[in-house]
Order: sequence, then C-alpha cells, then structure tokens
Amino acid sequence: MAGVADAGAGRRATTPDDPAHSRGNQFEEWIRACKGGPAAGADFAYSARLTEMVLLSNVPLCARRRLKRDRVRCEVTNVPAANAFLSKGYRPGFGV
Repeated sequence: MAGVADAGAGRRATTPDDPAHSRGNQFEEWIRACKGGPAAGADFAYSARLTEMVLLSNVPLCARRRLKRDRVRCEVTNVPAANAFLSKGYRPGFGV
C-alpha cells in the first residue's frame, strides 16, 4: 500500500480535532485538497492506514488465535494457516 499511503505526500493529513478539518463540509474540504490546499480529513494517507488496521484486526478473530505478523512481508509468522485471510484468490478474468 505504499502508493496509497504516499498519495498525500507533502501535505499534512487532518484529523477530526484539527481546526483545518472543520472548515466547511466534506465536499468543500475535498475541493480545497484538489486545488492544493490542506489534505482532506479522509485523505488516503490517513484513511488507508485506518482501513488496514480495521481489516487486519479481523484476522486473529477468524484464526481464533493470537497472531504475530511480519509487517515487511505482510504475513503471519506463528500460524501459517492465518495467511489465507490476508489475500484473496480471484476468478479467471477478474484479477487485480
């Protein structure tokens, strides 16, 4: 996800408690970000990491075990069967 996380490179992502976040609604915030203003509160630099954390927190629940993860290789090291929850097989013609 390096490309997604770096999408807001050079701009600071705002959070809901940041004063820059509360200027207008999410549509105005998005337009300002597109025009080079401060990054929107739902900027990929912020939301990609949040989404990854939420999705990865489901893997131990599915495996029903405490897991250890290698962040660089993006795999579970102590329960190899849990790695099946980290990727998805696609039908022919529908690959990414």
